[in-house]
Amino acid sequence: MFCLVDEDYNFKEPIKPIPFLDPTVPGWSLLAELYRPDITTNRRMTIGLDTIICSNIDDILSFSLDVGLVSDPMAGEGIIKKDEVCNAISIVSDKTVNEIWNIWTSQKEWILRECTLPPWNTPSELAMMRKLYNADGKVPRIDIGFPNRIHSYKMHIMKDPNLLKTTRIVYFHVIPKIQQLYNKSFNIELLKNWV
Repeated sequence: MFCLVDEDYNFKEPIKPIPFLDPTVPGWSLLAELYRPDITTNRRMTIGLDTIICSNIDDILSFSLDVGLVSDPMAGEGIIKKDEVCNAISIVSDKTVNEIWNIWTSQKEWILRECTLPPWNTPSELAMMRKLYNADGKVPRIDIGFPNRIHSYKMHIMKDPNLLKTTRIVYFHVIPKIQQLYNKSFNIELLKNWV
């Protein structure tokens, strides 16, 4: 397991810190470095730091297509299109890693200009992934392939804590963050998995 870092960090968990190649890249676009071919080989799963793995995910890791993303739990609300995806989790093949990295390194100006995330209009690797793989709304969805295993805390768990019975991965976005969880019984159980 590795974590891209902008400073020197010492993790007590078995995580290898890998410095960003260019931490000065604007916005969230520097997260495109998650797809650097030099980091690892074979398939990779990317997750945000604000994610909790609740139990064994071997079945999810068996996802065999070249690219898989997660349905945006806020799809169809506000400015988010109906069939949109989010970047909470991705699973990609070496082929896709090389494709993303080639585009990132050879078309960076296009990405910085055209792959911006509203309403902030800042460059974003999420906007890049949406343009590259979900322009037609048909990118394979990991959460659909593995139903009831991947949930947004804000949009799923808060509304129905019973989902934790089958959930393997809980991801957080916007607020609340993990550190802001209230002392509810279902949060106590969830936090047992947070390292």
